[in-house]
Amino acid sequence: MKFGTIGAGAVALAFGREALARGHEVVLSSRRGPDALVETAAELGRGASAASVEEARASTTCCSPCLGETSSQR
Repeated sequence: MKFGTIGAGAVALAFGREALARGHEVVLSSRRGPDALVETAAELGRGASAASVEEARASTTCCSPCLGETSSQR
């Protein structure tokens, strides 16, 4: 299965690691764009990639927001 995340913070990375460990593919996306996530996807390893939010939604079986609380929301 190919999963997409909207957001690439701690929640998305934990989800991505687990999905990859189980043989799935993961597409990370964020408002900063795919270029900002290339290194992060490479660190996750084979099966991980970066895309725009729109591309992640269109190219995955399941795309979920992985948005955590930020200091401005506390």
